Amino acid sequence: MNAAEQAYTPDLACKIAQTALTFKHEFPDAGVDFAPWLRDPDTQSSIDPNSIDLSFYFPRCKPDCQSRCVLVEIRFSGKLPNGTARMVGIEITSFDGRGQKWRFSTVGEWGFSGREIPTPCDRERLKRFCRSTFKLFQISVEPKQ
Repeated sequence: MNAAEQAYTPDLACKIAQTALTFKHEFPDAGVDFAPWLRDPDTQSSIDPNSIDLSFYFPRCKPDCQSRCVLVEIRFSGKLPNGTARMVGIEITSFDGRGQKWRFSTVGEWGFSGREIPTPCDRERLKRFCRSTFKLFQISVEPKQ
């Protein structure tokens, strides 16, 4: 669900803003969109209501990251701002003018897949962003070895 629609409380709004700042710390050229999903019924019926979704776009295709736009979906175990909802993972998907380029998930082995994955340096920056996001939402998770 659009991050802008999930900012139910001041604390949650601050965490969403900090998530964006953390990504921009790793990728300073990126712009942020707190409402990446369209409001049409078809789109709304296919999004996860238990996630905070935001996208980041680059002024030009970022060659190292192999991206023009990156969608970040922070998934939770239940509806926010329910006190029992816990962060369960992050899905990051990269797009360019031809569609999806790569995908990364913190579920399982924190692996990248796709037709053109980021450079090793940018893969590490994305993983660092994910670790910081888990810490922000007070969950300690490392990839399975």
